[in-house]
Amino acid sequence: MSDLVNFVQGWTDLPLFEETGLTGLYHIETEPWLPMELGSSRTNVDGADVANLPTLFTVFERLGLKMVSQKRNVDRYVIDHVEKPTEN
Repeated sequence: MSDLVNFVQGWTDLPLFEETGLTGLYHIETEPWLPMELGSSRTNVDGADVANLPTLFTVFERLGLKMVSQKRNVDRYVIDHVEKPTEN
C-alpha cells in the first residue's frame, strides 16, 4: 500500500499518508482519474476532455479504500538561495 500511496501522491495537491496497515503485494487495475493539482487543465495529455473522469477519491472508494482529509504537521523545504557551483 505504501508504494500505491507514493505513486498516487504525484497526482495530488496534498501529501498522502498510508494508514491501512495492509502489507504484501497487490495487483491493482483502475481507470484514469481527474487531476487534483492546482491549476490543472481540463484536458489530458492527448487533448481529450477529462470532465467525465472520476476523482481520485472515487477511484480509491471503488478499490475499497477511503481517503480522509486530516490536518497534520508536515516537513516543508524552502530553497532561499542558489549559486552556481565553483570549478574544482
